Amino acid sequence: MAMRIVALIVIFLAATFAWAVLSATLAVRTEQADSEQRAALGSLWGPPQTQCVPEFTYPIRKGFQSLPLSASRIAVDLALDQRRKGLRWYNTYRVRFSSAYRAVNTSTASQLRFALPLPADNGVYDDVRVLVDGRPIANTTEGGIVRAAIPVSPGSATEVSVAYQSRGIGTWS
Repeated sequence: MAMRIVALIVIFLAATFAWAVLSATLAVRTEQADSEQRAALGSLWGPPQTQCVPEFTYPIRKGFQSLPLSASRIAVDLALDQRRKGLRWYNTYRVRFSSAYRAVNTSTASQLRFALPLPADNGVYDDVRVLVDGRPIANTTEGGIVRAAIPVSPGSATEVSVAYQSRGIGTWS
């Protein structure tokens, strides 16, 4: 009887050890594949994105001086689209960003520079629009920053609206 109990204990310990080895192997392989799968999804969907605050500036003798924003309205439409790759689920999303920023030209300059960093340097952005007081204005996108020169009289306020669509993986903030 004692031999049977010892045999059962040995079988139980061996099965427990085998399950622990299998579990550890599965966890290690999943973690190794995660970085490859995240990179593959990132190349299709884009990287995580963080939208920063725009800047209004005007020229001074040694560079540019920033103006504070007097108001902002920001609308973000995030659509979650979870994707399964291997044993893992990844949060991918589509984003529609729309914003309006207001600044008062407290300087004597007749033109302000507007710069809005896009959320990710290597992201894909569709339908990028820049409006000044409701009218389209010429803009450039270089180095992940949307820039525009805005004519505005000293002491006057102006409103710059920016909109774009993009997509990414992980987080958007």
